[in-house]
Amino acid sequence: MTTEETTKLLDSIRPQISTISDSSLQITVTSLFNLVEFMFAENKKQKEEIQNLKDEINRLKGEQGKPDIKSKGVNISSEKERQRRKKVKPRKPKGKKVHLEIHDTKDCLVDKSELPTDAVFKGYSDVIVQDIKIEAVNIRFQREIYYSPSEKKTYSGNLPDGWNGDFSPRVKALILSLYHDSK
Repeated sequence: MTTEETTKLLDSIRPQISTISDSSLQITVTSLFNLVEFMFAENKKQKEEIQNLKDEINRLKGEQGKPDIKSKGVNISSEKERQRRKKVKPRKPKGKKVHLEIHDTKDCLVDKSELPTDAVFKGYSDVIVQDIKIEAVNIRFQREIYYSPSEKKTYSGNLPDGWNGDFSPRVKALILSLYHDSK
């Protein structure tokens, strides 16, 4: 299936989701559909990156890369056809914040002294902002310690694997991930 065919198929399926009467099923199908769209876009991006890398390898070998062939089979021979093709409206992405769990609600009130006397309250306009909360969790490991006077040696319990130093394996992994992702 070509990219264009897949795009047409996805565009034809999206309006059908709103016809599902069961709201929980509709939310689930919408979430799955958004996931499919995301994976399709990611796959397309990765294919382009792979082709660019193959072209670069071929260029370094002294060979030619893949030729850049524009729109297979589409013949735009007249100015009218070109203008008609430009008028296609881009697809507007749907909001994905609809399915987010809301943890806190804050009211943003209007200063009543700034309002004219004939102003009428018409309701609220919701704005959803995503944030992250990182909390510290400090763990105390109480290691048993034994001393042998005959051997003049101290024995102590071992920490679990990966838990040496001042930070947990999760913190170390987060630091490495943030370091490499920010490059």
